[in-house]
Amino acid sequence: MQLNEFFASDSGDDNMNDESDGYSSATNSSFDEDEMSNGTNAMETFEITSGGYYDIGDPVIECQYCGANMWYSERKNKCRHASNPKFSMCCGSGKVRLPLLKPAPKVLQHLLFDNELCESKKFQQQIRMYNVMFAFTSPGAKVDNRFNNGRCPPNFRIQGQSCHRIGSMLPMLGQNPRFAQLYVYDTENEIENRMHGFRSKSGVDVNIVRKLSGMLYEHNVHAQS
Repeated sequence: MQLNEFFASDSGDDNMNDESDGYSSATNSSFDEDEMSNGTNAMETFEITSGGYYDIGDPVIECQYCGANMWYSERKNKCRHASNPKFSMCCGSGKVRLPLLKPAPKVLQHLLFDNELCESKKFQQQIRMYNVMFAFTSPGAKVDNRFNNGRCPPNFRIQGQSCHRIGSMLPMLGQNPRFAQLYVYDTENEIENRMHGFRSKSGVDVNIVRKLSGMLYEHNVHAQS
């Protein structure tokens, strides 16, 4: 069931509760209720800055169901002022509950959040390179580069269907292993093989590569298999 269908199936009970809390009644709790309105009532809390644009403040109101930080103008039933506003665009008024993310492995936490350490800074500066280095597949698509002519912000446009290029289990004769091949072929020299295509990049740290490799073999079921 899609989210908009899920929210649209809300019963009238919520509308009765809204009335008791100082809200006007509504026919349903669909996603449309929380879309930003350009009407007069929704603009009541806006302020015009010296730059000539509207400032609606910071998202400082916490959803009572999921704890998300919301803007007051994102409340349900915007036509009424409320000291305890309710929201549905974040979690469907408590109907959608996502499990908390599991803690990242300590190696990854160290590289991502110990910002004062040199190793962490190196990793974050070259994070995309390390991500590509340990990718299992390569993205495939027919890329349309006609719009990347230097006169506008760069964009990524494809035609047709995108795919993942897996390739063969073993590299062709005379070729270096790539992507998933690195996990099963010549594993004794895996670190060197991973860095082979990045030797011209001075930002790659071999110690970080070793730590990431060990982390994947310890926690990633695909690498373990």
